[in-house]
Amino acid sequence: PPTPPLLLHFPFSIQYKPQSATIGSMSRRRSGLQRQVLGLYRSFLLIAKTKPVDEQKQWVNAIRNEFQEGARVKRNNFKKIEWLIRQGTNKLGTFKDKSVKRLKPSESDR
Repeated sequence: PPTPPLLLHFPFSIQYKPQSATIGSMSRRRSGLQRQVLGLYRSFLLIAKTKPVDEQKQWVNAIRNEFQEGARVKRNNFKKIEWLIRQGTNKLGTFKDKSVKRLKPSESDR
C-alpha cells in the first residue's frame, strides 16, 4: 500500500484515501431518488440519536426494518418510491418533535 503524503499545516484537514477505497460501489453514481432515500435514512438515524438512550436501539431497529421493507420495491417503480419518500418525510417531521420519545405509546400513556 502506498504511504500517505506528508500533511502540511493547512487551515483545513486533508484526508488520505487509497485508490482501493474508490473502487466498487463507492464510486458508482447514484440517481436523484437514491440520494433522497439515503439522505432520508441518514436523517432518521440522526433523529434516533436525539431520543432517550434506552430507546435508541429500538428506534434504529425500527428505522432499519422500515427501509429494508422499502428496499423490496422494484427499482423502476418510481411512483411507489416517490410515495415512500413523501411518507418518510412526513414521518420524519413527526419524529423530530421533542415530545416524541417512544415509537409506541406506553401503557401509562393510554
